[in-house]
Amino acid sequence: MHAPRSALNRTAQCDIRWRAWRLKQFGHTLFLSGFQAGSTAEKLNRLHFLKNASSPAPYDEAWLQRLIMRHPSLLPVDQIEPAFNTLVPICIELPMKSNFLDNLFVTPAGGLALVECKLWRNPEAQREVVAQIIDYAKEISTWTYETLQEAIRHTKPLDGSDENTTRSLYELIAVQISGLTAGRSGGCRCR
Repeated sequence: MHAPRSALNRTAQCDIRWRAWRLKQFGHTLFLSGFQAGSTAEKLNRLHFLKNASSPAPYDEAWLQRLIMRHPSLLPVDQIEPAFNTLVPICIELPMKSNFLDNLFVTPAGGLALVECKLWRNPEAQREVVAQIIDYAKEISTWTYETLQEAIRHTKPLDGSDENTTRSLYELIAVQISGLTAGRSGGCRCR
């Protein structure tokens, strides 16, 4: 007769089976240097976003927000809608009635792109973020330019400069897009 397996042993076996299943389900993520003969492939290591009691996680939703604002090209928006090919970062944590929108971008043509950052943990999070972004889009679609401008004034500057500095939406965009000049009527025009 065999000795019964301890609870720790069963837990370890479950963990091994779980890891094997995840590997079969998702495989390895590779970085390819190219598609030509002689190109290399490097296995990428997964970053763990979970916090434990002894140390904070270096990668959380705030980190993801800042990363996306510094590198908007990480978002494949041009694959979804080519008109959003160039995103200009405007602000993080835009105050809304129900909560804060994580990231706000604008296109050179004036289209708004709303981004909500979530760390992937479970399939239900996908439903929640879709509902959340729909609520934000519904609300922001009722705003006037002045309402949007006022909300932006309540956000922290992206460059870490003085928070008391008045920043207009036009100035935030003009700094990042060359060729914009102020029109005589107070609007903007492209050269």
